[in-house]
Formats: sequence, structure tokens, C-alpha cells
Amino acid sequence: GHEGSDEHHDKEWVSEKVKKSIDRVGADRFVAVCSDNTGNTKAARRLLTNEVDTIQDLQDCCHHIHNTIKNISDLSEFKPMLSMVKAIIKHFSKSTYSTTMLRRERHVGENGEDEPVHALQRIGKTRFSTYWIAAHALDQCLPNIRALTRSNVISFRSKKVQDLFTNRTSTTYQIFELGLIQYIHTVAPFIRSLWVLESSEANASDVYVFWLATGATLTNLFSKPEDVSGIPRRLAENIIEIYNRRFKEFF
Repeated sequence: GHEGSDEHHDKEWVSEKVKKSIDRVGADRFVAVCSDNTGNTKAARRLLTNEVDTIQDLQDCCHHIHNTIKNISDLSEFKPMLSMVKAIIKHFSKSTYSTTMLRRERHVGENGEDEPVHALQRIGKTRFSTYWIAAHALDQCLPNIRALTRSNVISFRSKKVQDLFTNRTSTTYQIFELGLIQYIHTVAPFIRSLWVLESSEANASDVYVFWLATGATLTNLFSKPEDVSGIPRRLAENIIEIYNRRFKEFF
């Protein structure tokens, strides 16, 4: 590594350090440089590839997918639902009692055996895939949380969350559950691609293949009638626009 805690890590600094490593090994042994798209690293890649024209400038494919998931998560159709997901998870992360009761509630094996409990997942600030992981985990626990709330075993400080689980037939609950399902289904192809591309065995061609696979999966999902997919045309068009824009940025 390069020690530079007392220096500004601008594009020139990053490019210079990488160039030293390349020169030490030999430029003929490098095909590309890759990084996320923060200002200094993106500019450093360009400086480096302008200087060594045999090296390609590549973005970090996983970082790009994370940002695509962020764009989808920021859609107005999903923001209220994800805000509620955060509030629910926050309660369980701070209440050992509620977590214990939920764990017991999910021990409902047909033969008296415990079923594996899928723990609720906290949402990270920059790991946008955790939005989907959190939503997916919560979806599996909704009936259990609803049962615990209606039987007064647990209660939420947030009146919005408490009201959500005490009245399943309310419009608020129906909208929340639908939004959760829509989000899980539309983001799932990106998540699966992300998991594969994070592998140390993934190569550059896999990036293109899995972006195409994600697009094909979304096309198949959005081609179904709304009463089957649960996804309205406007939402589908917004997600398609995000996918196309991010695809063009990368390729």
C-alpha cells in the first residue's frame, strides 16, 4: 500500500501511486484499471489511461449496481415504504424483548421442530443492497409481527408503525405490503447479479452477461399484466429508464 495520511488524495496523487505499481510490474501485464466513481478515483483512471493507452478505463461493476439500486430506492413509489421498513427494523434492533418474542413466534415447525429464523437486516448507509435484504427479511416476518402486535405481546413507540400492524385491512397496510412486494420483485435481479459479480471468480464478460440477464428479467416481469405482476405501468417505465441510463453509463 501507499502511506499518505498527511497528503491530499486528489486525482494526481492516486494516478501517480497506481502508475508506480504498474511500472514496477510492467504496463504490458495490465489490461485495465478499475475503481468506483468518486471524483478523485474516476479522474485518476482517466489520467492513467491517457498516459498508458493500452490500459482500459473500467468502472467498479458492483459499485455501479449498488448505485442503480439506490436510484430505484429513491423513487417516490418506494420511499414511504422503505421509511416504514427502517422504522420497524430500528424498533427490533433496540428491543431485545421484541426480538426474542419474534424469534419465538417464528418457531412454528409442523413437527414441533424449530424453523430457521431469518434475522431482520439493518439497512446500511452506502450498501444499498441492504435495502432489498432488509425488505425481503421483513416480508417473511410480517405475519408474525402482526400477530405479536395484535395480541399486545409487543408494541411500537411509533404510532404509524403500531397502527400499521393492528389493522391489516387498512389502506395503509395494503399500500405498504404492495410496495414491499413490488420492491422485492423489481430489485431482485440486480441483487442476484451483484452477488455473482462480487465473486473472486467473476470476469469482465460476466458483467455484460448479467446486466443483460437483469434487463431480460425485468422485461419479462413488466410484460405481465398489472393484475399479475402488481406493478403499474408508470413504475415499470421509471425502473426501465433507470436501467437504461445506468447501462449506457457503464457500457
